[in-house]
Amino acid sequence: METERLYLYPLDAELLWTLRKDADGLCSRLGIRLGEPYGFFEQRRRHKVYSAKLAVMRDHPRSWLLATTWLIVPKDTMTVVGEAGFKGPPNLGEIEVGYGLKKSARNLGYMTETVTLLCRVAAAQQEYTVKTVMAKTLPGNVPSHRVLEKNGFARDGVIGKHWRWLKRLDEAEP
Repeated sequence: METERLYLYPLDAELLWTLRKDADGLCSRLGIRLGEPYGFFEQRRRHKVYSAKLAVMRDHPRSWLLATTWLIVPKDTMTVVGEAGFKGPPNLGEIEVGYGLKKSARNLGYMTETVTLLCRVAAAQQEYTVKTVMAKTLPGNVPSHRVLEKNGFARDGVIGKHWRWLKRLDEAEP
């Protein structure tokens, strides 16, 4: 899938498994570059996240787009700058989106474009009814707040130490 400036690669179970074990090999296979490496602790966290996503994809194979990792790749560099995705199928019509960018790619509008596309993907689901997209941010994460505000999300309360944001998909652009 693509936006004006980005390619977004949703990874099926095989590709996600490959990313978990051999990110360089996966990127070579897709014709993209991995770019700057993640640190050890970030890599360990990602390994845990990928394992959880693979379990959801196994249990809900027809909804893999709602459980997988989407690689974010600018068209001009063909280098992975981040990841985004949903945290599994919706619960009572609500689905949670999560995302992250490498430091070198922040404040360039990439995540705003990515979240716009992911909201469209959620709205277009036929396997599940998705009425709202939810995100959580830390109170001090102003760049993420801006991404969500630009995409029509509104603060909707607090969950633990995180702010909760909601976007109703009936308000989404076609």
